[in-house]
Amino acid sequence: MNEIITAGGVKYTAQSIETGINTISFKLSGLTADEAREAFKNIDALTVGSGTDDIYGEYPDVKFSSVTLAADDSITVTMHILSDVETQIKEMQKTQTEMQASLREHDEVIAGLLYGGES
Repeated sequence: MNEIITAGGVKYTAQSIETGINTISFKLSGLTADEAREAFKNIDALTVGSGTDDIYGEYPDVKFSSVTLAADDSITVTMHILSDVETQIKEMQKTQTEMQASLREHDEVIAGLLYGGES
């Protein structure tokens, strides 16, 4: 039975899906290894379903790990499932980046007030 992986709003047909400790791997059809790498390298969440609206697997925090090309030319994509600690670190980094951007904006406003004009 084929299953549907949805990632980045795009649906991919998977012949088999395997989960392990902090990983999910799926064999795809219709993509080259390079196309699969490009499609999944920036994906941070995916779902697994039957193709209808039946979603039975949600993976909200994943990171691209690898693409494997087998001797039969099949392509397997492996995604790392982030642990709770990795997810917390990711959120902290995102918050820190947002805070730094906000501080730069404040600095620009203050500079404009003190020295006139815009930076």
